[in-house]
Amino acid sequence: MYLADIVGILSKYGIVDWLVSIIVLVAALIIRFIPFNSDFTPMISSDISNQLSTSTLSYAQTYIITFGIGLAIVACIWLIAFYDVNVFKVTASYVFGISASMLACAAVAKIIRRPRPDTIALCGGDGSFLACSAYLSKSQLTYQFSSFPSSESAEAMASAIFLCLYLGLFMGYANNFSTLLMLLPLVFGIFVSAACIWDRRNHIDDAIAGMVIGLIFGYISFQPVKKVVKQKKFERRPQALTETSSLPMPKYN
Repeated sequence: MYLADIVGILSKYGIVDWLVSIIVLVAALIIRFIPFNSDFTPMISSDISNQLSTSTLSYAQTYIITFGIGLAIVACIWLIAFYDVNVFKVTASYVFGISASMLACAAVAKIIRRPRPDTIALCGGDGSFLACSAYLSKSQLTYQFSSFPSSESAEAMASAIFLCLYLGLFMGYANNFSTLLMLLPLVFGIFVSAACIWDRRNHIDDAIAGMVIGLIFGYISFQPVKKVVKQKKFERRPQALTETSSLPMPKYN
């Protein structure tokens, strides 16, 4: 087997696309859980005296919805519409958008190191890293000082904008029902971001920054899918034109 054949197989079945998505996801998780140095100082440390955070929608639930249900929706729609191997590329693009959002948030969070809104209530004292070190484990400390930007908001919005645009390719804006169905993913993304705020897990600007990051990477990851769908629809046009031309011509009296 020649190198060109191997490259062709890797490209055809989206193996390279999936490898890139997985690498980005793993990199995001590694950076996210890198512990802080004991002598670091947050770049932003305002508004950290709120009550303890609650959990309307846990991060695990958000993770299941975005990576599980969202991915299943993308795959099912493609298989119903086209049923070909491009489903691997399309699903890889969806995962890449979320993973890239995670990576961007993890990298920025390591630079900003912002405490979450309930830091003083959780750790006592002035809510400093030193005060929290007496009560929290290394992983908890890493989480507590990674409020900006909100990774949950970014992941949910990356999934939401991808699904919204993806549904629009197949459904269009035929009626109010289809428009409402297309907007449902965005409602989910906004709900997750709002929950991060009212649950006191993130500050308002944390959630907004996360939403912007998610929108950017979700939109970017959708562009290759848009091109593939247009190509598939173009390939079907000659067949449709042939079938139309074979119909008997109407007779006029």
